[in-house]
Amino acid sequence: MFDFVGGQRNLSTSYIKQLHQVLTQNQDNTEALVPSTGEIIRVSLISGDWKRQPNNPIRPNGIIHEYCPPEQVASEMDRLIELHHQHRNQQIPPEVESAWLHHRFTQIHPFQDGNGRVARCIASLVFIQAGWFPLVLTRDDRADYIAALEQADQGDLSKLINLFAKSQKQVFLRSLG
Repeated sequence: MFDFVGGQRNLSTSYIKQLHQVLTQNQDNTEALVPSTGEIIRVSLISGDWKRQPNNPIRPNGIIHEYCPPEQVASEMDRLIELHHQHRNQQIPPEVESAWLHHRFTQIHPFQDGNGRVARCIASLVFIQAGWFPLVLTRDDRADYIAALEQADQGDLSKLINLFAKSQKQVFLRSLG
Protein backbone atom coordinates (compact mmCIF):
# COMPACT_ATOMS: atom_id res chain seq x y z
CA MET A 1 0.00 0.00 0.00
CA PHE A 2 2.82 2.39 0.86
CA ASP A 3 4.48 1.68 -2.50
CA PHE A 4 1.24 2.63 -4.27
CA VAL A 5 0.69 5.80 -2.24
CA GLY A 6 4.34 6.80 -2.65
CA GLY A 7 4.10 6.40 -6.41
CA GLN A 8 6.50 3.44 -6.67
CA ARG A 9 3.65 1.18 -7.79
CA ASN A 10 0.79 1.90 -10.18
CA LEU A 11 -2.74 0.60 -10.04
CA SER A 12 -2.84 -2.70 -11.91
CA THR A 13 -4.99 -5.81 -12.05
CA SER A 14 -2.38 -7.73 -10.04
CA TYR A 15 -2.41 -5.01 -7.37
CA ILE A 16 -6.23 -5.13 -7.19
CA LYS A 17 -6.09 -8.92 -6.84
CA GLN A 18 -3.60 -8.54 -3.98
CA LEU A 19 -5.89 -6.02 -2.28
CA HIS A 20 -8.78 -8.47 -2.57
CA GLN A 21 -6.66 -11.23 -1.10
CA VAL A 22 -5.74 -9.08 1.91
CA LEU A 23 -9.27 -7.73 2.41
CA THR A 24 -10.83 -11.21 2.31
CA GLN A 25 -8.11 -13.16 4.12
CA ASN A 26 -10.45 -14.03 7.00
CA GLN A 27 -13.37 -15.03 4.75
CA ASP A 28 -13.56 -18.61 3.53
CA ASN A 29 -16.91 -18.62 1.74
CA THR A 30 -19.77 -16.56 0.43
CA GLU A 31 -23.33 -17.01 -0.78
CA ALA A 32 -24.18 -17.83 -4.37
CA LEU A 33 -27.46 -18.15 -6.22
CA VAL A 34 -28.19 -21.34 -8.15
CA PRO A 35 -29.92 -19.89 -11.25
CA SER A 36 -31.88 -23.03 -12.10
CA THR A 37 -33.50 -23.38 -8.65
CA GLY A 38 -33.21 -19.91 -7.12
CA GLU A 39 -31.58 -21.56 -4.10
CA ILE A 40 -28.88 -19.66 -2.19
CA ILE A 41 -25.90 -21.84 -1.30
CA ARG A 42 -22.52 -21.36 0.41
CA VAL A 43 -19.50 -21.56 -1.92
CA SER A 44 -15.79 -21.26 -1.28
CA LEU A 45 -14.47 -17.76 -1.83
CA ILE A 46 -11.69 -17.53 -4.37
CA SER A 47 -9.49 -14.94 -2.71
CA GLY A 48 -7.34 -12.79 -4.97
CA ASP A 49 -8.73 -14.00 -8.30
CA TRP A 50 -11.54 -13.00 -10.62
CA LYS A 51 -14.96 -14.58 -10.22
CA ARG A 52 -15.73 -17.79 -12.07
CA GLN A 53 -19.51 -17.67 -11.70
CA PRO A 54 -22.00 -14.85 -12.24
CA ASN A 55 -22.72 -12.81 -9.10
CA ASN A 56 -25.88 -10.95 -10.05
CA PRO A 57 -27.86 -10.04 -6.92
CA ILE A 58 -31.62 -9.96 -6.71
CA ARG A 59 -32.85 -6.60 -5.48
CA PRO A 60 -35.64 -6.37 -2.88
CA ASN A 61 -38.08 -5.56 -5.71
CA GLY A 62 -37.17 -8.87 -7.42
CA ILE A 63 -35.16 -7.33 -10.26
CA ILE A 64 -31.82 -8.98 -11.02
CA HIS A 65 -28.94 -6.49 -11.10
CA GLU A 66 -26.53 -7.79 -13.73
CA TYR A 67 -22.79 -7.31 -13.44
CA CYS A 68 -20.06 -8.15 -15.92
CA PRO A 69 -20.07 -11.84 -16.88
CA PRO A 70 -17.03 -13.80 -15.63
CA GLU A 71 -15.63 -14.34 -19.12
CA GLN A 72 -15.40 -10.56 -19.69
CA VAL A 73 -13.94 -9.55 -16.32
CA ALA A 74 -10.25 -9.67 -17.31
CA SER A 75 -10.70 -7.45 -20.38
CA GLU A 76 -13.00 -5.02 -18.51
CA MET A 77 -10.50 -4.73 -15.67
CA ASP A 78 -7.68 -4.10 -18.16
CA ARG A 79 -9.79 -1.30 -19.68
CA LEU A 80 -10.54 0.13 -16.22
CA ILE A 81 -6.81 0.32 -15.44
CA GLU A 82 -6.05 1.87 -18.84
CA LEU A 83 -8.70 4.58 -18.35
CA HIS A 84 -7.54 5.27 -14.79
CA HIS A 85 -4.00 5.92 -16.06
CA GLN A 86 -5.38 8.23 -18.78
CA HIS A 87 -7.33 10.13 -16.10
CA ARG A 88 -4.20 10.52 -13.97
CA ASN A 89 -2.33 11.96 -16.97
CA GLN A 90 -5.23 14.35 -17.53
CA GLN A 91 -5.08 15.35 -13.84
CA ILE A 92 -8.74 14.59 -13.15
CA PRO A 93 -9.61 15.94 -9.66
CA PRO A 94 -9.31 13.27 -6.91
CA GLU A 95 -12.99 13.37 -5.91
CA VAL A 96 -14.05 12.84 -9.54
CA GLU A 97 -11.51 10.09 -10.26
CA SER A 98 -12.20 8.36 -6.98
CA ALA A 99 -15.97 8.30 -7.65
CA TRP A 100 -15.50 7.21 -11.27
CA LEU A 101 -13.03 4.43 -10.40
CA HIS A 102 -15.18 3.19 -7.53
CA HIS A 103 -18.34 3.14 -9.62
CA ARG A 104 -16.81 1.52 -12.69
CA PHE A 105 -15.21 -1.13 -10.48
CA THR A 106 -18.57 -1.91 -8.86
CA GLN A 107 -20.20 -2.17 -12.29
CA ILE A 108 -17.68 -4.83 -13.28
CA HIS A 109 -17.92 -6.59 -9.89
CA PRO A 110 -14.88 -8.73 -10.72
CA PHE A 111 -14.78 -10.84 -7.55
CA GLN A 112 -17.30 -13.35 -6.24
CA ASP A 113 -17.52 -11.31 -3.01
CA GLY A 114 -15.69 -8.39 -1.41
CA ASN A 115 -16.22 -5.98 -4.31
CA GLY A 116 -17.49 -3.13 -2.14
CA ARG A 117 -14.51 -3.41 0.19
CA VAL A 118 -12.06 -3.34 -2.71
CA ALA A 119 -13.94 -0.48 -4.42
CA ARG A 120 -13.80 1.67 -1.29
CA CYS A 121 -10.14 0.77 -0.82
CA ILE A 122 -9.11 1.84 -4.34
CA ALA A 123 -11.23 5.00 -3.98
CA SER A 124 -9.32 5.70 -0.75
CA LEU A 125 -6.00 5.11 -2.49
CA VAL A 126 -6.83 7.80 -5.07
CA PHE A 127 -7.50 10.24 -2.23
CA ILE A 128 -4.42 9.25 -0.24
CA GLN A 129 -2.18 9.53 -3.28
CA ALA A 130 -3.52 13.08 -3.74
CA GLY A 131 -2.56 13.91 -0.14
CA TRP A 132 -6.13 13.66 1.11
CA PHE A 133 -7.76 11.30 3.61
CA PRO A 134 -9.11 7.77 3.06
CA LEU A 135 -12.75 7.53 2.03
CA VAL A 136 -14.90 7.28 5.14
CA LEU A 137 -18.50 6.22 4.68
CA THR A 138 -20.50 5.27 7.76
CA ARG A 139 -23.75 3.39 8.23
CA ASP A 140 -25.44 6.79 8.27
CA ASP A 141 -24.22 7.31 4.69
CA ARG A 142 -25.50 3.96 3.41
CA ALA A 143 -28.80 5.14 1.92
CA ASP A 144 -27.12 8.11 0.20
CA TYR A 145 -24.29 5.84 -0.98
CA ILE A 146 -26.67 3.30 -2.55
CA ALA A 147 -28.76 6.07 -4.13
CA ALA A 148 -25.61 7.69 -5.54
CA LEU A 149 -24.45 4.37 -7.01
CA GLU A 150 -27.86 3.81 -8.59
CA GLN A 151 -27.80 7.31 -10.08
CA ALA A 152 -24.30 6.61 -11.40
CA ASP A 153 -25.66 3.42 -12.98
CA GLN A 154 -27.95 5.73 -14.95
CA GLY A 155 -24.95 7.73 -16.20
CA ASP A 156 -24.84 10.55 -13.62
CA LEU A 157 -21.84 10.46 -11.27
CA SER A 158 -22.63 13.82 -9.62
CA LYS A 159 -24.26 12.39 -6.48
CA LEU A 160 -21.37 10.00 -5.89
CA ILE A 161 -18.79 12.74 -6.50
CA ASN A 162 -20.65 15.01 -4.08
CA LEU A 163 -20.89 12.24 -1.47
CA PHE A 164 -17.16 11.54 -1.71
CA ALA A 165 -16.32 15.27 -1.60
CA LYS A 166 -18.61 15.72 1.43
CA SER A 167 -16.85 12.82 3.15
CA GLN A 168 -13.47 14.44 2.52
CA LYS A 169 -14.71 17.80 3.79
CA GLN A 170 -15.99 16.20 7.01
CA VAL A 171 -12.69 14.41 7.62
CA PHE A 172 -10.70 17.59 6.87
CA LEU A 173 -12.83 19.54 9.39
CA ARG A 174 -12.52 16.81 12.04
CA SER A 175 -8.76 16.73 11.58
CA LEU A 176 -8.57 20.49 12.09
CA GLY A 177 -10.52 20.13 15.34
